[in-house]
Amino acid sequence: MGSWLYSRPALVCLAATAVCGALGWSGHAFLLPFVFVFPLAFVAQRNRQSAYGVALTYYAASSWPVVPAIVSFFGPHSNRWLGVSFWLVAASLLAVPWGICYFSGWPARYASVGAALAMTTLPPIGLISWASPLTSAGLLFPGFGWFGIVAIALLPALIVRRPAVGVIATIGLIATAHAIAPREAHRATWTTIDTTLGRQFDRIDPVREFQAATLIQKLALASGARVIIFPETAIPHWNEAVELFWEPLFKALAGRGQTILMGTTIRAPGSRGRLNGVLIRGSDKSAFFIQSVPVPFSMWRPFDDSGFPLRITGPGTVAIAGERAGILICYEMLLAWPVLRLSAEHPTILVGVANDYWARETPVPAVQQMCISAWARLFSVPWLLARNT
Repeated sequence: MGSWLYSRPALVCLAATAVCGALGWSGHAFLLPFVFVFPLAFVAQRNRQSAYGVALTYYAASSWPVVPAIVSFFGPHSNRWLGVSFWLVAASLLAVPWGICYFSGWPARYASVGAALAMTTLPPIGLISWASPLTSAGLLFPGFGWFGIVAIALLPALIVRRPAVGVIATIGLIATAHAIAPREAHRATWTTIDTTLGRQFDRIDPVREFQAATLIQKLALASGARVIIFPETAIPHWNEAVELFWEPLFKALAGRGQTILMGTTIRAPGSRGRLNGVLIRGSDKSAFFIQSVPVPFSMWRPFDDSGFPLRITGPGTVAIAGERAGILICYEMLLAWPVLRLSAEHPTILVGVANDYWARETPVPAVQQMCISAWARLFSVPWLLARNT
């Protein structure tokens, strides 16, 4: 990689990237702007090898929650070495586009960050691209929308090439964004109801499922909200028999002008797999919103139709109570691709649903909330998040 990697400036650069990456993805939203240090450090490198080294350092530091999350997600069938292996492989793959897109000469280097961000955001690499620097745009440039994305892509090169101009421009844009950004909106007629159903649906248990369904119905009937949102897989499996059991609740809510959203799964037509999504019933038109990006390998199995299919195209929003609701389901909140795809449909509210019982002892729930909050701030829309723990 060259002797420069062993020099003092390189060590300082790598250390700063690692610290800022780890801090930025610790789950505390106010630390997310530290992530901006990574593209700065990347553009400042002298060669492609050192640029890859900086990217690898960043992804390894920022994605460390993958290790405990993998162990928790797979439970007794997993061990820490599986988590470590997945973490190292993912960090190495995510760093590859940054090595490829590094351009040594100017003005070509102005395109380096944007090209690398595009490669790590779009599928296929975008399907595992957590810790995207684009997420920091919501904290740095609230309300700027797609212009905030462009700023993240172009400002690092400007700062490195012309420090005075770049720093002044960056500070000016940040100050302007915070000065004119609208206050965070709130939909008083929308509500989320978290559940604490835990691991009870790891195996089929009709008694527990009935108890959980009864609890959810009581909570829904007790709510006076226009739209009531329950977490991912609040009802594990949906079919015609289950629909009949829930029909009285749906009629009661429709008569009161209310709509309920519940996470569930249905059988995928023409395959052995299932579709993970959100069921919408009540006064609004009945619908089933399908998850776009299930968790790779555990839910989405590329070479097996028994899992949950990948759906990288299709609608990202659904009309509910006069709003265009952009829905992000669990893993999707950690990625840039699903939210940028649905943002092209101009959502007026972001809704996150997650089943986080497996991640209670990890930073994953806090990172999910940090991400959906940041994206909502970037596009100036309210957000809600319903979780099962």
